[in-house]
Parts: sequence; C-alpha cells; structure tokens
Amino acid sequence: MTEKLFVQTLIGRVLADDIYIGSRCIAARNQDIGIGLVNRFITAFRAQPFRAQPIYIRTPFTCRSTSRICQLCYGRSPTHGDLVELGEAGTQLTLRTFHTGGVFTWGTVDL
Repeated sequence: MTEKLFVQTLIGRVLADDIYIGSRCIAARNQDIGIGLVNRFITAFRAQPFRAQPIYIRTPFTCRSTSRICQLCYGRSPTHGDLVELGEAGTQLTLRTFHTGGVFTWGTVDL
C-alpha cells in the first residue's frame, strides 16, 4: 500500500485497539486518527519494517453495539469533520429500503 493511500484510509477513522511500539503505547483505543498519528505510524514502520503490526480501525461491519451502529464505528462526515449521527429518520429510511429490496418510493400502497 502506498503512503498516500495509507494516509487516506486512516485519516478521520477511530482506533479499535491500542498501538504499541515495543512496550510503549503510542495510540490508545477509541482515539481519533489524525495526520500526526499517521506520521508516527509511518515513522515507526520505516524504523522497524519487520516489526510492523496491524492497525485495527472501527467500522460499521465490526461494531459491537447491540442496538445500532455507534458513532465511533460510523465515522466522520467528510463535509465538516464531526462524528456522524444517523438519527431516527436515517434509521427508518435504511430499514424501509432494506425491507423493499433496496428501493424506496414516496408513494403509498392501498391493500
């Protein structure tokens, strides 16, 4: 993976696990990943490329919340950089399109 793609993949995400270099913790779980932290990852990898460890990030696919996807796993809005809040309306729209095979229409149906 190129450094540019590495940076684009991680910026704005949230760590799922602590990151250690040797016995020193350089990033904690649930920490936002910014450009400074990504640069520390790159520097550490260049110093010891054979001791690199995986970086686990929170995603909607790995969310452990029992009732919905949490804000940390959903991520940040690219528009303003705040954590995304799906809200009730977004949840209902998602469920409605899921139950109709991915298609939502504004019309009503008389049965």
